[in-house]
Amino acid sequence: MSFFEALFRLFAFITLMSTPKITDPVNSKREIASLELFAARITRLMLDYSIRVVLLFSVGVGLEYLFGNELYESFMIDYALVVIVILGGVHWCVFGVLSGVKLAPRLRYTLYRAARNSCFAPMPGLFLAVPVLAWEFYQGYEPYESGFAYQVYCVATITALVLGLAEALLSKTAPTGFQN
Repeated sequence: MSFFEALFRLFAFITLMSTPKITDPVNSKREIASLELFAARITRLMLDYSIRVVLLFSVGVGLEYLFGNELYESFMIDYALVVIVILGGVHWCVFGVLSGVKLAPRLRYTLYRAARNSCFAPMPGLFLAVPVLAWEFYQGYEPYESGFAYQVYCVATITALVLGLAEALLSKTAPTGFQN
């Protein structure tokens, strides 16, 4: 695995873009009741989600330390992190529902990809807005004053949404989380 692939996997893990790991507890001595199995799955998902959220907000604390409180607050990075957490939660809920529902595999994969790509379409815009805001700050503008950061955000988000929906419709293989 190359350095950039490892870096991307870490980024996908922290930003909740990678799918949750749904594994069934193995118990060879007795049959696990369906309610107990459901509770075990939910507990594992909640723990996995909580760990990733803590890691994401730890990155936010590091960014606040790096940028300083004034710049961090004026760039609204904390709101961007909350948006990432909410969209990651929606992604995980869609994954959970579609992994348990009985649909034709191709339809299920297409629906999952469309929902996943729609959830993470704002991500490029959020990340591209930060350098634009930094550039405006060093030019002497107040953050969001010129509206250029918002335009960059909108173009990046719409582009990611269109490309993501096209990928969802054209891709034929099973998404990573659905492969067994």
